[in-house]
Order: sequence, then C-alpha cells, then structure tokens
Amino acid sequence: MRVLYDVAVIMGDGVRLSADVYLPDADGPFPVILQRTPYNNNSEGVVLEAEFFINHGYAYVAQDCRGKFDSEGQWYPYLNEAADGDETLRWCAAQPWSTGRIGMSGGSYCGAVQWYAAATGNPFLKCIVPLVAYSDLFFDHGLRRDGVFQTFYIYWTAAMAGRGFFEIDRQKSEAVIWEVPLAEMDQFLGFDLPHWKDFVGHESYDEFWRSLSIRKKYALIDVPALNVGGWHSPWELKGTLTHFVEMTGSARSAETRQRQKLVIGPWTHGVNLSQRVGDFDFGAQAIIDLQQLQLRWYDRWLKEEENDVENESRVRIYVMGENAWREEEAWPLARAVPTPFYLRSNGRANSLFGDGLLSPHPPAGEEPSDRFTYNPERPVPSMINSTGDDEALYNDQRPIERRDDVLVYTTEPLTQDTEVTGPITLKLFASTSARDTDFTAMLLDVQPDGYSKPLAWGIARGRYLASFANPQLLDADRVYEWHIDLWATSNVFKKDHRIRVDVSSSFFPFFGRNHNTGNPAAQDVEFVIAQQTLHHSSHYPSHIVLPIVTAESEPEREP
Repeated sequence: MRVLYDVAVIMGDGVRLSADVYLPDADGPFPVILQRTPYNNNSEGVVLEAEFFINHGYAYVAQDCRGKFDSEGQWYPYLNEAADGDETLRWCAAQPWSTGRIGMSGGSYCGAVQWYAAATGNPFLKCIVPLVAYSDLFFDHGLRRDGVFQTFYIYWTAAMAGRGFFEIDRQKSEAVIWEVPLAEMDQFLGFDLPHWKDFVGHESYDEFWRSLSIRKKYALIDVPALNVGGWHSPWELKGTLTHFVEMTGSARSAETRQRQKLVIGPWTHGVNLSQRVGDFDFGAQAIIDLQQLQLRWYDRWLKEEENDVENESRVRIYVMGENAWREEEAWPLARAVPTPFYLRSNGRANSLFGDGLLSPHPPAGEEPSDRFTYNPERPVPSMINSTGDDEALYNDQRPIERRDDVLVYTTEPLTQDTEVTGPITLKLFASTSARDTDFTAMLLDVQPDGYSKPLAWGIARGRYLASFANPQLLDADRVYEWHIDLWATSNVFKKDHRIRVDVSSSFFPFFGRNHNTGNPAAQDVEFVIAQQTLHHSSHYPSHIVLPIVTAESEPEREP
C-alpha cells in the first residue's frame, strides 16, 4: 500500500481541502472509494476501512470536510457538502491512478454527504453506501424531528465547534440543557456559532431547511444506493427508510429505481457494532459481515463485476422478538395490515398504576377523558445524557411510567405471537389550555415480568398541526387531531407479552421542551403550565395504527 498524506484538493472558491490517498502497491488505475468526514480523515476507523478496500483493488480517498482538521475554510455543518463533494469527485476522476468510477462510504454525517454529492448529478459517482443517513434536517435528524428541536444536539454542535474535537466541561454539559433561551446555549458553553443561531432560529419549514434537504432531490439522483440502518437508531432511522422508499419510486431512471437496497438491523446509531442494545441480547446472528456486503456492492458498480447483487432481495430486515433476519422485496410490506388499537380508560390512565387500556375494540359511546398537567420545568426525562449513550434510551421505562404526567395504555396479555412490521402512527384527539404544546408517544413491548421495553417514539407540536411552513397557535381547550409519527419497527410481541402506548408532553432532553407560551422558541425564557386532555370516545377515537403481519402471509425464512 502507498499513502499520500495531506493532498490538496482545491475547491472553486480557492479553499484547500485535505485528503489522504491510499493506493494499492500495484499498477493502476483503480476504481475509487471516497469518504468525506468531519471526524478526522486519519482516525483509526477510516484507516482500517482504507486498508480493507486497498487489499481488494481499490484506491481509497479520505477527505476532511471544509473547516475540519487539516482542511481550510469555515465549518458550517451541511452547507457546503454538495458543492465540495461534487468538486472532490471530479478531482478523484481526473487523477492518473483513477479509473473515473467512484463510490462513496461512511455513516451518519458521512452518510448524508453522499446524498448531497449524489444530488448534484455528478457523472463519476457510480454508487453510494450511506449508513444511518438523514433525509431532512427539519423532520428526521438529531437536530429536529418533525420540527421539534432536539436539545441533545447541543453536545454534538459544541464538540464539533472547532477544527478538532472539544471536550466540554462536565459540570457545564450537565447544566447546558436547562439553559434558556435556546439561542444562547452555545454562548453558555463559550462559543459563538452562527450555524447554531440558524438551526434554532428557523422555526418554520422555510427555504433555509428546504435548501439543506434531500427529500426534494431524489429525481436528480441516478446512483445505486445500499442503505443501512438500525431499528434502535434514534436519529436517522426514518431518513434511512425514506431514502430507500423515495429512490425506488422517484430516482431519475427506472433502472436506478431497481438498484436500491435496504438493510435494517437491531442496532443503535453505531450500526453492526454490537448484538446487544441496553439490557437485550439479539444473538450473534444480529451481527453481519458488513464489509463484505459493501465490497460486493462496490465490485458490482465500480468494477462492473456480474455478481448478481441487483437480482437479490432488495430488503433485509431483522425481526426482533423472533430474532431472525428476513428477506423482503419492498418497504413497507404490502401484506402488513394497518390495524387500529384504541386508547381506552375510565378517565384515570395516569401512570403505570392507572386504568389505561389498549384495545382492538373502539369505544361504543362516551368515555371519561384522561387529563394530566404538563410543567415544562419538570419534564418527563429521556434516559440519555452527555455521554451520548443512545442505548440508554432503550432501557426499562417503568421508572418513567410511574409519573402522573404519563398516560399508560396496555393490552391484555397476548394469546399468540403478534408481529408488527412497518410504519407506526398515533392519532390523538386532544386539547390543551396552552397556546402551543407538544404531545409525545412511545410504543413498548411489555415482558411477562413487567419490563417495559421501548421500540419507537415520536412527537407532534401544536403550532405545526396545520402546516410546518406556516405555523399557527392553538385555541385553548379546542379538540385537535394530532398525528404522531413513531417512525417504524419490526418486532414480534410474543405470547403473554403486552403491547403498550405511553402518551405525555415531553421527553427531555431528547426533545426540546415546549414552554407552552406560543413565543418563538429560540428566544423564549418564560414557562407556562399546560392542562392536557386526551379524548377517547366514539366521536374522538384516539388510536395507534400498527402494521400487523400474520404468520400465514409471511415469506419463507432464511435457512
């Protein structure tokens, strides 16, 4: 292997981006794999990946993103990745050691930069392998989810504020999430970041967000994509699924629409790193040979080997509970039946000890509504902290479910295994005393011993009920229809388990607190206590829609 360190790639505006170039010690030219990263192009993981692909006849280029590590320019997340990616691909194609056929690799931010580059229509980009990559910063990212700012994002922003990584003072890291207003969180940690002000200040889905979105660009993209994600990836699962669905329906050519693949395992944001998530072990089979999977993808599209990857099943999902991989041809599964389960009670669903029932039978008439008080100065906690341990989010929720500001609805013990595979939506009929507020929801698998295992969750903000582009404040005590997107899962609820739905108004600091004032959130320093009412009756049938897959309709299992 030959290595050329700190090679200058000059952008159109004169900014020098630094790339390390790894070449096989053999006569070229070679197809190229490019990774563009803000996390140090000389990190151990990048070097190990380069060595693997060099040994299989590829040139490998690892580039620091603009403003990070050895690259010049100003760091502004996401803003320059399309143009910089396009110019870097053209540079790679022009080198004497390159065949001009290039693929890209990387996860999270490094997955998103692949989509930005692909959307430019660059002719030299022949395939991508994005891992846990978002599709829209406003809807399915660690920054915002369906418009709601995620306070936890301050940790990533601060750690990435300079050319390298910043270590945040522990005392300040624990305190910063409680700081108000949001727009000054960066200053509390000692920074003054223009992009932070933009991220928290643009509260409607405006041109700022649209310009950074991939969602409207799929018709411009003409490359095969191997999308990889995890059911327990709390930030980009929806983006991974969206990329696959939209590319199979909207990519530039019919040929490219057929050349998409989706792999979803039982993993967290760090895909394929562990067979365990929190307290649960999904078995050794949960770990796959991801490098070989990527290698076959690159061999097909960069070396043009006839290895038949495009004729294999396009979807591979890990079905939790059953703990087995399954091949599918499409997502969502056409045979999954959207099945409503209704939120029922006698008016006291508060906490684990209430009378909340999740039932397949709708209310026949009037039922007492459930009520709780949401105090934004005492929010329901999400079990995540400044260590970034996303596994903690998936631990037993019973300590949270003891609170009176959490409504808990649970089925009777199941009489047979029940598979839920696909997108999940909760439709609530609810009112509030506030001008603006949130409702949160979580789907859980309750074990026979009572362990309450979270599978999926979501949030809806009142001001966005009518429009994300033109937010409107609420009328006090008016009943609104709230649609909460819980994203998706694939889980077999085993016999004697129970299906549970938790409803509240906060999940902090994973989701930023709604202050209930109706003021612009970025500058808000006031708090208002909200009285929340959830209605469930024949007129207001609040329910969750679960995609049920029956045993009779399942394809054959893998041997």
